[in-house]
Amino acid sequence: MKTIKMKHRINIFTVLFFVTFLVACTNQASHTGDFINENRQATNIAEMDFDILLEELPGNGSSGLSLGVFPGIENTLDEVCPEGCWGSFVLETPQDLLTVNIANFASEERSFMLKLFYNYEEVAFQVLGNEEFRTELLFALDAQVEAHIHFQLENDLEIDANRNKLTVALFPFPQYYTGFSDDDIVDEMFNMIINFEISYGFDTPNLLHLNPSMLQTQTLSAEGWSGLHIIDSLEPDNSDDVIFPNNLIQGSPGEILDFGFIVDLSDTISEPLESYLLLALLDWQQVNINDHPYIFVSIDDDSESFVNYGRFSITLPEEPGLYELILISIPNPDAPNTQENYVPLEYSQRITIQID
Repeated sequence: MKTIKMKHRINIFTVLFFVTFLVACTNQASHTGDFINENRQATNIAEMDFDILLEELPGNGSSGLSLGVFPGIENTLDEVCPEGCWGSFVLETPQDLLTVNIANFASEERSFMLKLFYNYEEVAFQVLGNEEFRTELLFALDAQVEAHIHFQLENDLEIDANRNKLTVALFPFPQYYTGFSDDDIVDEMFNMIINFEISYGFDTPNLLHLNPSMLQTQTLSAEGWSGLHIIDSLEPDNSDDVIFPNNLIQGSPGEILDFGFIVDLSDTISEPLESYLLLALLDWQQVNINDHPYIFVSIDDDSESFVNYGRFSITLPEEPGLYELILISIPNPDAPNTQENYVPLEYSQRITIQID
């Protein structure tokens, strides 16, 4: 049965501190003529069959969106994070209830997609009040409203002695195809992706042990890069001359597409960067990258530059249609959460692939 409560928000910044991040964006503009992904159309969350809490936000001039997660339903920030937990929580089981807070500070309704990854692989979850397990939650959120969504992870996950990672990703405008959208909507595609850490009460949890595909990359001396970018290639004689793909590219059923990427995460975290991980989404579902769920890159300690260039490939589906491609990068993916690395994660631009 649906349970929705509305109340006025008193102090949003209490929750923003430590466990919630805010990203600014401008007001949504007209999108006349844009292609729409009918499978990603969102219903207003107030009309959906969930047990949720909706809160009106104060009109304090903020814009953009915020995202946070904490254990349980009625807990306060002090109860779950008394001295600064940096997104690290202790649960009894992987199926303990969690709450994700999502706030829309924009001046109009916005549509979102929520996705979760457990140890960097897509995971199904169940929203309280609805029996369906899903790998994505599509919803629209009214202007100046925050949603508290209660959920639990799939039953197949088991207790272990590790510091497990729960990556929470919020993607705005999933119904639009970048390759057919005007610049105004593309410029507003500010995603929010945060790495949380879950352990299960062991005195000294183990570091997460990953078995990823190792990737050799090339360190560049180029300057002025930041974040993660999908590219076509570099000019052989000039690493500063980068060729970017169009927002819309063509592909054939089952074709293996090869791309390049450039990444510089040195400004993302304030601790030393030792490695990073890449995962890919196609049509908003995790797909193999270089035939693995994710790829892992180790940083050369002797390098004076953290600008990396590498290649990756994905295999296209057999079914013709339009598909959005995006990469996500996680710095030091097996390290414990700290004040230095508990930050929003980097992501690439979105690219539309048309399969004929």
